[in-house]
Amino acid sequence: MVIGVTGGTGSGKTEVCRFLEKFGAKLISADEVGHRVLEDLEVRERLVEVFGDGVLGKDGRIDRKRLGRKVFGDPEALATLNAIVHPPLLKRLKGEISDALREDPDRPVVVDAALIPEWGIYDWFDVVVSVKAPEPLRIVRLMKKGFSEGEARERVRVQMSEAEREQMASYVIENIGSLEELKGKVALLWRRLRGKYA
Repeated sequence: MVIGVTGGTGSGKTEVCRFLEKFGAKLISADEVGHRVLEDLEVRERLVEVFGDGVLGKDGRIDRKRLGRKVFGDPEALATLNAIVHPPLLKRLKGEISDALREDPDRPVVVDAALIPEWGIYDWFDVVVSVKAPEPLRIVRLMKKGFSEGEARERVRVQMSEAEREQMASYVIENIGSLEELKGKVALLWRRLRGKYA
């Protein structure tokens, strides 16, 4: 069983994925795959060519924060970035899912990926879970992570709406309470899925 977990920034999807991992799933993070793609020489050279060497840190690697500042709020720049990074990212992500299923066919695989709807990869998954939370709460959570209110609002604004995300989801988890409450909701979902796909 392959479970895709999506949700807007600040919704709590990564916490949902961590709970699923604790319950026994193999976790693959699209974000972490994306980090590795940025280490790829060809990708790095292309990004520097397009965005300038201001996107590099002192160590010569792509600095995600600097790159983020270049593209957020600029739809054209963001589209260019995605065109460079997403194809190799998706290829690598698909490979990691296949490897995990080959290593242990009976162990569910959970993929933490905000952009499942944007990438149009619903058919990669047996189940898609959408995690949602009200926008003001998401903004507060992002500010706790160190974003300014303006940056947090911008990050939420550029993403697909939760209503659009939910349309294609098999299950929706609302994350408005404590972590303990969220854990209870994820445990219930896990039992359901294990029963259905056992």
